[in-house]
Amino acid sequence: MIKRYAKILGSSKVTIACFFAAAILLLLMSIAQIENGPKGAAEEFAYNTFLYWSPNGVDLTIPYFPGGYLIAAVLVINLLCAIFFKIKRNGLSIGLCLIYLSVIILIVGDFFSHRNRYSSTINLRQGKQVEYTESSDKFELAIKDVNDAEKDRVYAIHDIMLRRLQTIRHPDLPFYVSINQYAPNSLIEEQSQGNSDISLFANQGFGKGVSINPIREATQSNESNKPSALITLFNDEGAIGSWLVRSNWDEQTFNYKGRLYSLELRPKRYYHSFNLELVDQQVPFAGSTDKTRSASLILSNGSTTQSVLLKPEQPYFYEGLSFHIGNQEIDTLKISVIRNPAKALLYWALAIGSCGCILYLGSHIINRFKTKT
Repeated sequence: MIKRYAKILGSSKVTIACFFAAAILLLLMSIAQIENGPKGAAEEFAYNTFLYWSPNGVDLTIPYFPGGYLIAAVLVINLLCAIFFKIKRNGLSIGLCLIYLSVIILIVGDFFSHRNRYSSTINLRQGKQVEYTESSDKFELAIKDVNDAEKDRVYAIHDIMLRRLQTIRHPDLPFYVSINQYAPNSLIEEQSQGNSDISLFANQGFGKGVSINPIREATQSNESNKPSALITLFNDEGAIGSWLVRSNWDEQTFNYKGRLYSLELRPKRYYHSFNLELVDQQVPFAGSTDKTRSASLILSNGSTTQSVLLKPEQPYFYEGLSFHIGNQEIDTLKISVIRNPAKALLYWALAIGSCGCILYLGSHIINRFKTKT
């Protein structure tokens, strides 16, 4: 019984149906890029289980077409069933199995890459060491205990918790944090006189007298989100106060029971086991004929120190990260940092697929030659 259904799932008709659905999905995604941009279209079509349609004026979402995740999952099951239950074990078929396996690795690698890949930036000033990179599209609420003379103690709340409007408690904090409102992209405007909901107003810090106006998240490559959040701090006796925080605002400090704290909505930070320091850089000036761009850095990880030379055509690779030179000014440098843990799977898929093609074509040629002789 299992083999019977496995052979049906592993049939070439299912394979063709998957590729046909993927072609339609690619066409729809290409059209959607005009309005939503490449990133927004990919999230809606490729990295989704279904495509949904919402009728105007009705709070209802209706699935009308399979998304990239569902098509990819069916195709992987189809290819696995074909490998284990349909294809016979000979030279010709083993080559075909390797080709199928390479496609499966590509699909799984893309899924893993989408889940774990991130891009971030480092802003370096000459003579100053930095041990972290900042995310390009993720944010966090940082609560700092700034009473230690040597270093601050930071409690970071990820934007996933902010989006869910969670209440966060930490045993080392003397208060807990309630997220009243969060907008991944927003504008700030004066408070509306007709709005009497005090839970949406700040009574402390920079945000007194203004409110959050949520807008659509940025989808174009030249756009960026400016998130805002309205938070309230509580203790067991009641509310301490409400603050409005925004990604492009400075830290807001407050005093609680004789200790100083600060609040900041900032790009998510990834801390690393190494430090980077800008030593020198070559920046082309306006009107200059020399357009060479480069930056000299020192990378130290506690036990070793090494010199790094960055150029636009010469990125640097270290601990699974790739460093690319970005915007340059006289004493500052912006570096783009990319982490893609699934990059090795691409090379494995290409190697396995190439071996499969060689074996398949070689076996086919040998069989034809034997038939003629």
